[in-house]
Amino acid sequence: MSDKLKQARDLIAAGWTQLSYDRIVDDKQCYCAAGAIIETYAPWMAKPSERDHVGCEIALRRLAKTLVPDLDGQDIAQGVIVNWNDTPGRTQDEVLAAFDKAIEEGAA
Repeated sequence: MSDKLKQARDLIAAGWTQLSYDRIVDDKQCYCAAGAIIETYAPWMAKPSERDHVGCEIALRRLAKTLVPDLDGQDIAQGVIVNWNDTPGRTQDEVLAAFDKAIEEGAA
């Protein structure tokens, strides 16, 4: 899973956005934190059999737990991430740091 989270992190490093899962800005593909994970695990253009929805949900929960350590089973990980990503004043560096922490915690 850490490899996929690293791939998602690389997407964020190449281009980050808010208020959309993905969009093109200045001819560059940009992703929000949740959108990068979804693109890595279950891209829309992939055949359904090639999408890893279970892995995607696990990765979303890992990042969400990094953001909200007391996250419980009732919380929707994707929503937690989207709300955090879209907080006014949030920066690309903060998003990258969250991915780094999630990757590190997954490797421990």
